[in-house]
Amino acid sequence: MDERRVRNLVKGWHQRSRIEGDLTTKFVFLWFCFNAWLAFESNEDTDREMINWLKDPRAAGSQLRSSFKLAAGSTVFSGHLKALAGYSPISSTGRRQRVVQIGSAEDFPDVVEGIYQVRCNLFHGGKEPGNPRDDKLVRVCALILEKWVGNLVASWRSSS
Repeated sequence: MDERRVRNLVKGWHQRSRIEGDLTTKFVFLWFCFNAWLAFESNEDTDREMINWLKDPRAAGSQLRSSFKLAAGSTVFSGHLKALAGYSPISSTGRRQRVVQIGSAEDFPDVVEGIYQVRCNLFHGGKEPGNPRDDKLVRVCALILEKWVGNLVASWRSSS
């Protein structure tokens, strides 16, 4: 898919997320945005390869990384990152047990892994509606992605 089509896809899901009141659904829509742009930027084939690429220093010029750095300057965003770190460790619910430990809110690779683990648990049946911890994890990840993806989309408006 060419860049214009991917941007339009991301903008469309981002707009849907903005009118969605349910934070789990909002998280899903924002993940669509994040994942679509990450697939485009990284040119990798699998989610795991894309996540590894984003965490790697070779992705320093990534628009996703730039949007995250811009968001990190916000006190509210930093508070959401600290909340996510406070829920650590985040364990997988799949056959291969995986534990994500977020050492600090400033640890970009661990934050990315934490959000990705929440996504994996949600998409693969490891999050229960009404479970207080699960609801809080999905909520804080939705709020992080809301600002992060919002900055990405806003950067396209300012560069057009």
